Amino acid sequence: MGDSGPIRVLAIDDHELARLGMAWLVAHGTGLTLVGTAGSARQALAMVERTAPTVATVGTKLPDLDGLELAGILRDRYPHLGLILVLAEPDPAQVAAAAQRGLSAAVARTASAATLTATLRAAAADPHTFRAPGELLRAPARPTPRLSPRERQVLALLVEGRTQAEIAQALHISPATAKTHVARLYTKLQARNRSQALLTTAREGLLPLH
Repeated sequence: MGDSGPIRVLAIDDHELARLGMAWLVAHGTGLTLVGTAGSARQALAMVERTAPTVATVGTKLPDLDGLELAGILRDRYPHLGLILVLAEPDPAQVAAAAQRGLSAAVARTASAATLTATLRAAAADPHTFRAPGELLRAPARPTPRLSPRERQVLALLVEGRTQAEIAQALHISPATAKTHVARLYTKLQARNRSQALLTTAREGLLPLH
């Protein structure tokens, strides 16, 4: 799948916001390039053949095939492809299954940008050594974030890719107030940046997906 040049990433997930979050992460990572996104196993298989990614991230649920099954098919067809299973929640059984199927790593959607980027790089460098952070083996209960109507408005604008200045203009508030709303929103979502906020929004179903 290519040993030189930028790491070519294909994001596979049924959630549009999860795909957008991964795309944002890759766009802001040095030496990473997004070759495409896929919302189904059928799309993913065609795109892997067409785009020759270095690494593919795979969500656990797809409309036409279980994510682990797709990852197993990809491992059989492309032995040197880095394969990362992206989990919505910690799940020891899924982590064990990913290791047994020969994947490169398992990681949580809510992992930090640094962790996600490091996992992409490690999977590209050595796709045959399985890695998974210890927190994936625990499943703590986590309440769904409660957002105010204003915070939902701000979140919807973030999903659209608006800057803080554009959010302020759209909501007729000052830039300082917009900055405060975004900061509070990130705190509630336990997100450090826009990418994590998008991934949490997808996981928790905080906004309707179109």
